[in-house]
Parts: sequence; C-alpha cells; structure tokens
Amino acid sequence: MSPQDHSMTAAPTPALAPHGDRLFRFVVIADTHINQTDDKASSFFALNRLANGRAADAFHAAQRYAPAFVLHLGDIVHPIPSHPEFGQAAANYRALAAGFDCPVYLTPGNHDIGDKPWPLAPVAQIAPDFMAAYDREFGKQWLTWSHDGCDFFIINTSLLNSGLPEEAEQQAWFEDALRRSTGRKFLAVHYPPFVHSADEPSHYDNLDEPGRGWLLGLMRTHAIEAVFCGHVHNLWYDQYGETEMYLLPSTAFVRQDYAEMQRVCPPGEEGGRQDIDKLGFFVVDVYARGHIAHYVRLQGDERRGERRQVALADTLSGMPPHPKRPLLPNLGIDPAYPWADEILVPPSGALDAFDSKFVRNDYPLFAMLGLGLSRMRIPLSDLDHPARVTRLAKLARIGMRAQLVTARPLDARQIERVATLGPAVAAIEFVATEAGIAAAAPALAAMQQQLPGCALVLSKLRGPQDAAVDGLNYGHLVFHGWVPAEQPRIAALMTQHDWKASTEVLFRARFTESPLAMAAGIDAFSRECGVRAGLLVRLATDNPAQPQDDALALCSLVLETAIAAHRYPELRFTIEGLVDFDRGYFLRLALVDRSFNPRLPALALPHLCARLAATGTQITGHTTSIAADGTRTIRLDTALGALYIVIACGAALAAARAQATDALAQGARCWTLSDGEPVDATHAARTPTDRETEAILIDARRP
Repeated sequence: MSPQDHSMTAAPTPALAPHGDRLFRFVVIADTHINQTDDKASSFFALNRLANGRAADAFHAAQRYAPAFVLHLGDIVHPIPSHPEFGQAAANYRALAAGFDCPVYLTPGNHDIGDKPWPLAPVAQIAPDFMAAYDREFGKQWLTWSHDGCDFFIINTSLLNSGLPEEAEQQAWFEDALRRSTGRKFLAVHYPPFVHSADEPSHYDNLDEPGRGWLLGLMRTHAIEAVFCGHVHNLWYDQYGETEMYLLPSTAFVRQDYAEMQRVCPPGEEGGRQDIDKLGFFVVDVYARGHIAHYVRLQGDERRGERRQVALADTLSGMPPHPKRPLLPNLGIDPAYPWADEILVPPSGALDAFDSKFVRNDYPLFAMLGLGLSRMRIPLSDLDHPARVTRLAKLARIGMRAQLVTARPLDARQIERVATLGPAVAAIEFVATEAGIAAAAPALAAMQQQLPGCALVLSKLRGPQDAAVDGLNYGHLVFHGWVPAEQPRIAALMTQHDWKASTEVLFRARFTESPLAMAAGIDAFSRECGVRAGLLVRLATDNPAQPQDDALALCSLVLETAIAAHRYPELRFTIEGLVDFDRGYFLRLALVDRSFNPRLPALALPHLCARLAATGTQITGHTTSIAADGTRTIRLDTALGALYIVIACGAALAAARAQATDALAQGARCWTLSDGEPVDATHAARTPTDRETEAILIDARRP
C-alpha cells in the first residue's frame, strides 16, 4: 500500500441529501394541548396543567429560528369542542401564537374536531357541530399554500372513513390540488397513516382502511417529499416510497403507553408522561433540492424560565449537524444497544384497551441523528434479521452507514447481502488474532474484490500473551484493537499481504487514555507507512467489575474524540457506546441514559462541532488538565490564540463560570455547550446546584 493511497475515500452522497442553497426554514409543532386556564386542565393527569407554559416556551424557542412559517399538527387545545371552555382554550392559543411574526398554519387534531371513526374511541367522534366549532375558532379544515417553489397541504384526517359529506369533498379537493401542483409537495396530518408498517392492523394511533390506502396511494403517486404527523407524542421516522415520514413529539406531555420502549422505569411523574427531555418540535431547512428536519428539545434556559433574548446567530444552534450533511463524516458510534428494536406495546387500558400493537423504538436513531453522526458500528449478525436489513437500507438514503463487525470471514450469502445493501455498508470490521488475520487474508482479499465500495477494517483479537504490551488483565474477557506499541507488527503484516488501499487497521483507546494524544501518534504512523487507521474509543473501563460513572471524564473523553476527528480527518474514529449500561458487565455511563435522554456529552458534542466547523479552526496543539476539584480543561491552540473547554460540576462549576466571566471581560466569547447559548454576566453569576454539570467553551482567539 503506497502513501498516496492514504486519504479516506469520500462516502457516496445519500439519495435524500440536500443539494444547493437553503431556500427557507419552517417550524413544525405538534400537540400543544392548550388548556382553558393556565392552572386548570380537563384531564385526569395533574401535569396537563403545565401545557400552556410549555407551549409558550416552545413558541418562544421556535420564534428564534426565524421561520418563514409555523406548521401546527393539531391537538391545538385539550378541551374537545363539546367542552364548555373549548372557546376559551382556543382564545388562549391565539394569544400565545400572537408572538409569532410569521404565518401559522393549523391542522385539525382529534381534540380540536373529534376523534376519527373508531368503535372504541374514548371521546366523541367527528361530527358536523364539532367541525363548525373548529371552523369558527381555527379556520379551514383543509388548505394549501405555496412558498418558494414548494406546495404545502393540510388535510383533516379525522374525516377519513367517516362517511360524512365533507369527507368526499376533502378527498376531491386534495386529489385535484395534487394534480394541479407543479412544485415540491409537503403534507401535514394529525393521525399518522401508520406507526410501524403500512400494513399494520388498525389501532387508536393510525388511519384505518380504506382511508389509509387512499392517502398512501396519493403519497406514492405524487411523490410527496415529506409528511409530518402528530397525535402520538413520541418520535418516529420512516419512509414510504420516496416520501419521508416524521412522527413528532408533543410540547405538552409524553404519551406514556409508549414508555414500553424503555427497558427501565421511565423518568418523571405519571408513568412517563412527565419525561420532559422528550418534549420538543422540529425545525425544517428546505434546500434547492431536499430538506433536513431537525428535532429540537425543549431544554436549557426555557427549562429554567429564563427565556433568552439573544439572536440565534449568536448561539451554536443555528445549523445543527445531521447525517444528511455531517460535520465530521469520519466520526461514528457503536450504539451497543438495539438500534431498530421492535416492541410489542401491551393493551393500555386507556386508548388501545384490548389489543397489543408493534412499534419500533426510534429513540436511539434520533439520538444519533442529533449527534450528526453518519456511521454506526453494529454486528454483522444484525443482517440476519430482515426488518433490520430493510431499515438499514432506508437509513442509508439519509446518510447513515454501517460498519459491520464479524469474527469470521463473510460467506457467499453474507457477501451477497452486503452487496445488495450497497452504500448502506461503509466497512466490514474483521476481528481475529494476528495469525487469524494472516490466515484469512486470501478470503478477505476475495471479499474486497466482490465489495469494492466497502472498506476492510482489521482489528486484533487480544489475548493473555499480549499483556506485556497492553497492560490488560485478562480473564474471561474479550478485548480487541491494536495498541500503538504494535505499530511495527502492523507494518509488517500490511506488507506481507496484498491488501487493498481501502484496508484499515483499528486501534483501541482505553477510557483512561487521551484520544487526542493517541491520534497524533496514529496519524504520524499512518502517513509514514501509508496505512489507513482508525481509533475505537472505549467508554467502559477494562475491568468488568468496575463501573465507569465519572460524568466529567466521560464528557472530556467524548469531546476529545470529536476534536481529534476534526484535527485528523484522514483517521476514522468510533465512540463505543451510545446508551448507558446499567446491568451485565462493564457498567458505564454513555451519551444517553436508558430512557434515551441526552447526557452532557450528547448535548455538547454537536455544539462544539458546529463552532469548530464554522470558524474553520486549525488546531496546532492541545493539552488536557485535571484540577484537584475534578474540573477538566481542554486547551486547543491555534494560530490566532487558544480555545478552552472547561468541564465542571457543582461548586467547581461556579469557579468555571467565574473563569468565563473574566474571559468575557478580556474580550473572549463564551458558550455553554449543553445548549449552545452564549454566556453573559447574568448567566455566569447564577449559583449551580450540587449535581449540575456543564461544559463551557471559551474562545479567546483574536478576531
């Protein structure tokens, strides 16, 4: 392998990646469930009384994105039209929405206009007097408008299968409007056509036949670009033909029947209804071709009631990363958790009282989308499950690619399956002893011939004989990955066999090692020997009985890995662990907890990447230091000065904020990386709680 073959091959452009300039941006909000008063709700659940304040927070946060318009997916209010205070709740919505300086388009939800026709509907179904009440309070039930070459449509899904005269009227209107449309098409509905699969049985949360088939047929025939759905108060993503389907969270509360997707007791009160980290809305950027839909959580200063008035341009949140346009294509993650898990939700006794329903847990996916990571490291054996193969092919269309791990050379059937997936597979990672790698070289070479667009990653299976080199304590444990001391052996192995230029060797970084420091040496070796290389960064300790529960060290390790990926774009980095391990071996904290809510590293990583990318930061040196109080400081040197990332907790965080205050006085710019917000004197002076953890970015470079 020659040195000129060293650079990393660019990933293929995803089929649904955006092209050209951004044309405009809009916001999608769902299920605000606004009440008749701020302290009263027509609900069994006491927490519903918080809906008005949460809607106000969401509207304020959404307005900062300067959308061309706002799209509301229904359940605007909580009282149904027969409730005596329905009109007051509608008036409260109008008062809250008056703060928008752009149009707001409304979709009828079942709380606004009545439930779909459903034998077990828990409240009154759609009826003429309900439709009249909706028309009076909110306007048209179906409508269309155009913006910058795109046509938008709203329909009333409660009408479908109702047999009411308005159903036929709406169907005729929609079919004609689609035929007349000459632009790209976007659709808003309240009820999703389906949650898990297009042929799933009818239940409370989907559309029934024949209305479902009618709508899906129009989506396919007219190549609708995206459909936005409410009602379910949880997150799902899917594709139907060429259409991307988004099922949105609520701003008010989480539907707790879907807490079955969590393998722990859900956080918050009322059985998961108060799982506030899942509340949010979408920001959609529309490009000359294609779009990116970003999930924005309601967190940060809105959570503390300190609605910030700074412009979005002064934050680090203006252009979040996404696999369709990743900021660091050489940074990936091993979910170490089922990434497309199918869950059977039992009868709830409330909505679907007598039937179970299948759903897919898409929260791990949305965690990866929020990080902007486009490569996930998963077992090759996942391809033995047809549903996961189908899912992987869909995710490849938005830029997600798999690095498939195996301890055996692929057989003919597996090679054919990988070939069929095409761009969905970025690499095959083969784990074996040095002797095993050498013995498998002919088979691996043949595989490379059959999979020309797929990289081969070689990872050494370690054993007790390696303890003198790696310092590991071997027992009934499996460790793998090369260590820097073995670079001469790697060079010899690579020259002894006719490896293709796409072959890569995988090093391992222990939790106690610095990815930045290791990457410098690996990059030098890679350039000198013309060998591609990657680094697997462990989030667990190397002792299965020693939990990793150091939140500050975890955050420092993850941010160092992102910085290393930015500084060394020719190396491939993988963070080993998306979801916490709280059972089994090697217990550890990770980027999200067992309820899939983000920890500080998951919040901080995309904001740090955005700052590094926006300023074209060229790092010339770096140091990481640990103070006596546990505070960790990463210093990045550049030609124009230094950047500092200070990670602290509790009382030490007060000192870190004082450091930021001093830096502000000297002309530096500072942000809290958990929310991307700029630090000002008021924020810096706030006393942290004992368990509060934060990462502060101090940019002391000269303008």
